[in-house]
Amino acid sequence: MRIEPKQIQLVVSKAIVLLRTGTDLVSLEVDKPSPFPPEVSTQPLSMSFEVRANHGVEYCRANFGVEPEVIDARTHLKRVPYSR
Repeated sequence: MRIEPKQIQLVVSKAIVLLRTGTDLVSLEVDKPSPFPPEVSTQPLSMSFEVRANHGVEYCRANFGVEPEVIDARTHLKRVPYSR
């Protein structure tokens, strides 16, 4: 069974790019309701996807026309050795 594509419109109200070791993680908050009942969450729908390393900010600007908040979570911390 083939599903016909359908065009939808989403308004991005917030974009966050998490810079990680490896791919960037982009999270968008859009103008659709939460997929959960109101007693669980009244926040709007959010969705996340991965983008090529160090290209998340550029991707948000080019494809959504938004300036994202950027969180740099790349390892600046020293690894803690395993101990019992």
